[in-house]
Amino acid sequence: MPDDYLDALRVEPDAMAGMKKGLANALAEGRTPLLVGEIDGRIVGFVNFGRCRDEQIGGGEVFAIYVLPEAQAGGLGHALMTDAVKRLRTDGHEEIGLWVTADNAQARRFYERFGFIPSGRVQPLPAPFPPVEELHYRLSLPEPAV
Repeated sequence: MPDDYLDALRVEPDAMAGMKKGLANALAEGRTPLLVGEIDGRIVGFVNFGRCRDEQIGGGEVFAIYVLPEAQAGGLGHALMTDAVKRLRTDGHEEIGLWVTADNAQARRFYERFGFIPSGRVQPLPAPFPPVEELHYRLSLPEPAV
């Protein structure tokens, strides 16, 4: 994201309350699993995943994964992604996708090391985001061992 866009972001209490309520409802209804990673009782990362939002693509989707910078490089991101992929496979998904901004080289390296490959799909971020291009990555899952 462009620095000027990020610098202009503000935390609005009403918006945060609405997001918290929406996420709680989605979690309670099983619509969007969320796993968190903790260090010394403090949440330092999360992964959010579920059925792909785009029916043309299908499969499972990792909607978001984030680990605080001070907790990166310790294996937490890999552990979160591994658990999300395992759960999506258990739910019957044979392929998992995700979207990443084209200029996020660190995230792209992480996904590629995990086994995701570019699918060739490209899209701009939707409004109200700035005009930033997203790339789609996919991961084909092997059949579970019997």
